[in-house]
Amino acid sequence: AALDAIVSAIGPIRETNWGGVWEVRSGLAQDGVSTVDVANSAKHLPLHTDNPYREPVPGYQFLFCLEASEEGGESITADGIAVAEHLRRHFPEAFNVLSQVEVAFEYKDDAVQLRRWAP
Repeated sequence: AALDAIVSAIGPIRETNWGGVWEVRSGLAQDGVSTVDVANSAKHLPLHTDNPYREPVPGYQFLFCLEASEEGGESITADGIAVAEHLRRHFPEAFNVLSQVEVAFEYKDDAVQLRRWAP
C-alpha cells in the first residue's frame, strides 16, 4: 500500500497482464507456479528494455528488493539517449536504421500475447 501511494504520487499505475503492482520472485511466477521467465530467475540479466511490446511503453518502472541473495544482484544501467546521440553523430547510417526500421517486439505466454512494431 505504501509503494502504491508513493508511485501514484508520481503518475498513474498502469495495469498489465500481471496487475498494477506485482512481485518478482526468483523461481516463481506471480501465482507460485514455476516459470521460465528470466525475470523470475537468479540468472544474470544483461542490459535490456522491459516491455517494448506494450503500447504505450512504460515510462518508469519501480523495483525494490526485500531480500537480497548472498551474492550477485548488481544493477547496471545505460543512458540510451547518450548512446543514440553518439550513434547519430558518429555512425549516422546505423542511427537511421535503429530509429527508422520497425521491428516486432513480442511477449507470449499461456494467457496473453502482446506484440508491437516500432523502430
